[in-house]
Amino acid sequence: AAPELALYSGASLAMHRQRWAEALAGFDRLLAEHAASPLGAEALFWRGHCLEKLGRADDARAAWRQLLERHAEGAPSRKIEPINFSQVNITD
Repeated sequence: AAPELALYSGASLAMHRQRWAEALAGFDRLLAEHAASPLGAEALFWRGHCLEKLGRADDARAAWRQLLERHAEGAPSRKIEPINFSQVNITD
């Protein structure tokens, strides 16, 4: 879990600093290299957030739809609060 946690932490830090493209790249890398990671749900959620901040609303909605399809039960990680899907706008 250490490599994906490092990727997640780096992407989260970039996001905190409002470096949306850098954060997006980190979340994308985590999802590509560690597809089965327990951090996948959070990475998908924050990926959508970064896309939205970059003005890519359609891509953001697609990321959130993917999140709902893969993790309808919520976030599996114990380190991060469960995702409240009622707060995510996936409608066109």
